[in-house]
Amino acid sequence: MVTISTLEEGGIPDISGMDYFRQAVQGNTFVSGVIPSEIPLLNEVGEMELGMPTMFVSAPLKDRDGAVIGVIALRIDVDTLNGLMLSLRLGKTGETYLVNKDGYMITESRLSAHLKDKRLVKKRSALELKLVNPETGEMTDGVKQCITANNGFNAKGYKDYRGRLVLGVWRWLPELNWGVIAEIDRDEGKGHLCES
Repeated sequence: MVTISTLEEGGIPDISGMDYFRQAVQGNTFVSGVIPSEIPLLNEVGEMELGMPTMFVSAPLKDRDGAVIGVIALRIDVDTLNGLMLSLRLGKTGETYLVNKDGYMITESRLSAHLKDKRLVKKRSALELKLVNPETGEMTDGVKQCITANNGFNAKGYKDYRGRLVLGVWRWLPELNWGVIAEIDRDEGKGHLCES
């Protein structure tokens, strides 16, 4: 039974079956991945939308004897992550984004408007855009390496999800089950290297 809620979006759903609730009831602190919302949430244009990217953090509330007597759960606004990733500027063509274990972008691309125009995404790149090389249909080299926890870089160049040759660096964050990838078009990146 939900006792207190600051949920602004409307009614309080039954959360007893949610992973974040079940884990906390068992005494564990839990951090979800970025997932589609199961209730309508306010989107970037002020409309209610089901399936909005969101995440949860939960922890057990215990009495003095250590028995779980409740759960505190927080829904995290993914726009904060988007803002952080979009604020990291890499020249004119570079971008930094988060990717999940299935190869989907979990933060917005700086090229979202372009991706919508090309019909590569319907609403947003987060949770919609699978990061595949359009020529091969396989995940890009950076994504493949990242999601298999092969932290590193490619300074020779590989095709990104737009089919452009990019230089990239990536790191897998096992505690979150996410990867962070930074890429820049190869021509611009090589130009910066020559200037140094």
